[in-house]
Amino acid sequence: MSKIEQVVWDAARPIAQEQNVEIYDVELKKEGTYWFLRVYIEKDEGIGLEDCEHFSRALNEKLDALNITQHDFFEVSSPGLDRVLNREKHYIDAIGKEVEIKLFRALDGTKHLEGVLISYLDGELTIQGANQSITIPKDNVALTKLKIAF
Repeated sequence: MSKIEQVVWDAARPIAQEQNVEIYDVELKKEGTYWFLRVYIEKDEGIGLEDCEHFSRALNEKLDALNITQHDFFEVSSPGLDRVLNREKHYIDAIGKEVEIKLFRALDGTKHLEGVLISYLDGELTIQGANQSITIPKDNVALTKLKIAF
């Protein structure tokens, strides 16, 4: 997490508590020539547009007061059904769910894996694939996200 992302997370924490939502993630990302500051929030009963709007207004005021201006666009949203797993908590919460994984370095000739996440421990995740369980070091994982089942 970058320094700016941490400052935003810290600024958002009391707002999240006040509004009974949880911060899922904070992301400062360059896309093309623009910088996007994204804050993802969630709650057990699901996040609606109104939740995002209230949270966005409150946090935007706080960011202005803190002079956080390193972004061109500011967005607040739900992490979505196919949410990206970045933090240890995300992996632990996703145990028992289907995931899609993209690797930096191929494993058994592939950089794309799918399966049920069965554990996350000491920087390694284990998934149950169609025929076997596979343990992957977290430092070889480029992207992990929940798989949407139709």
